[in-house]
Amino acid sequence: MCLWFVKSSSQEVDAIFQPAYVKADDSLLISSTRHRTQAENVEDCLQKLHALILDTSSAAITNDPTAEQQQRVRNLQKAHSIRLKKEKQSRSAVKQGRRGGFD
Repeated sequence: MCLWFVKSSSQEVDAIFQPAYVKADDSLLISSTRHRTQAENVEDCLQKLHALILDTSSAAITNDPTAEQQQRVRNLQKAHSIRLKKEKQSRSAVKQGRRGGFD
């Protein structure tokens, strides 16, 4: 299995692989001392690398909202602005009521 990473900038790579990226060597350093044998530790490192690749690749995937979701958001924003306007008008009416004529 061959994995390819496109390196766009050192800041992005450093941010993506923060715990494992070594800037001086431009490489990933993954270590494990969980097990007693070297073979098991190597296997653990490979599992960590696999998990790191899955996490970073799934973080880059974004799902665009559907047309229905966009319409729902617009409706919610419209309802919110109407609600704010009514509250503002009611506060204004209270303040205008306080201005009543003093005889």
